[in-house]
Amino acid sequence: MSDIIAQLADWIGTWALDELVRSVPGRRPDLLHERLMEHLKEARENGIDLVALKLVLLKCFDNVIPERAICALEKLGCPQEVCNMPKSLYEECERLLDKGACAKKAIGARISILQGCPGSRLLLTALAAVWHHEVVAKTDDSEAGYVVDDWLVWAKTTNRSAIDIVEDFMERVGGH
Repeated sequence: MSDIIAQLADWIGTWALDELVRSVPGRRPDLLHERLMEHLKEARENGIDLVALKLVLLKCFDNVIPERAICALEKLGCPQEVCNMPKSLYEECERLLDKGACAKKAIGARISILQGCPGSRLLLTALAAVWHHEVVAKTDDSEAGYVVDDWLVWAKTTNRSAIDIVEDFMERVGGH
């Protein structure tokens, strides 16, 4: 799968925002942190408050619905033959339930992507790109960065309080 993803580098570059690091070849997480530090320095120098949220997506890979992630890839223009690979993998994926001495039972797996698979990083990257477009890009004066399952979001509070920004952001992501 790594070889296929390498061949898709040009296509990934057409939609993968600069904010998507580590899961995109050649993009390092330290560059994201440097960007945040520049914004913090600029805000301090200009007397502007800046609010930042680090979203650690607990059990991220375990909670991804493969069908939705593949849909994100398709919407971003991924070649169908590439989308068909994870689609067939996850459609046929089963889990064995084992409870002590009880018999093992295979059940279909409809939630969860494989954490060590390079294709899973691509699926998460596609979800992050869609999320960025639908949430962050629609929140005034906000920016974000994504390191696989650790997401960082920040916003200037020039015209609004930090609490307003956090409330607006949480409303957009469905939080409380």
